[in-house]
Amino acid sequence: MSVSTVSNEIVTTIQSWLPSAVSLLTVNTLSAVFVARSAVARNRSWFTYFWFSLIATSLVMGVIVAALPVSEEYLPGRRQCPKCAEYVRREATLCRHCHSKLTALPALKRSGVSALNPVWTLGAFTTGIGVVVEVLALAKVIETWWLGLALIIAGAYMLFRTPRNS
Repeated sequence: MSVSTVSNEIVTTIQSWLPSAVSLLTVNTLSAVFVARSAVARNRSWFTYFWFSLIATSLVMGVIVAALPVSEEYLPGRRQCPKCAEYVRREATLCRHCHSKLTALPALKRSGVSALNPVWTLGAFTTGIGVVVEVLALAKVIETWWLGLALIIAGAYMLFRTPRNS
């Protein structure tokens, strides 16, 4: 077995592992455990830091996953050309790749909820969590006012930079 074959197998294994939900949950949980351990070393509440770290890392990973490009085969408004197997819009009457004639399919109906841009929704959720963290910090329940401020800024940035409808 050659070195390139082994390295290709390793890369393929890593690529199949990375995007899985279990691996993202594992990374989030481990990072929260490290933050909780750091809080214990500084005589802080491990429970509070663990949950806030879990929420913050989940939001950051959510933003990263939402920003990743999506393959055309997974987009709802696409279909495969029967001649060249490339993806084209459902309403297309001519393939832009092989120029073969296609039968137009009706556009998919969209509900009001599905029309919301997921990045905008994530921004609203992040801003809301930030406000809750700030209220808890003002009520002296937690001591991490900076986390709430960071969540509000990140959420507001997503809200104002992303259109509400996709």
